[in-house]
Amino acid sequence: MALAAGAEAAVGPDDVKTSAREWSQGGVDLVVDPVGGALADPSLRALREGGRYLVIGFASGEIPSLPLNQVLLRNRTVVGVDWGAWSLTHQAEQRALLDTALDLVTDPVAPRTHPLDAAPTVLDDLLHRRTAGKIALIP
Repeated sequence: MALAAGAEAAVGPDDVKTSAREWSQGGVDLVVDPVGGALADPSLRALREGGRYLVIGFASGEIPSLPLNQVLLRNRTVVGVDWGAWSLTHQAEQRALLDTALDLVTDPVAPRTHPLDAAPTVLDDLLHRRTAGKIALIP
């Protein structure tokens, strides 16, 4: 889905470190991680020397432990980004960032719709990564 929308590359969860390093020819500059969990370690290792790892959240429900030797030995930076708290105290800057981001959206993807009684199947598909994008349940 990301490739169809214009992404240069897509890295699946099976071998994040190797795939990202091959695509980027040595390591990526930045990892933005809103998920945490099992992919945190290989995502950190996918960084180039001097790369930055942004901790955005823990959507997986698992707070990872990162190997700090990978931070020290490769001069990487790990940064916590609590955008929600920041936006409460920087409302004008938040509005400007949102306006800029929305200006970049030229062709939003419409959600796929399913009847409400299909909720168990839809949720199972989400949990097992058989679907992507927005999904709307219609009563």
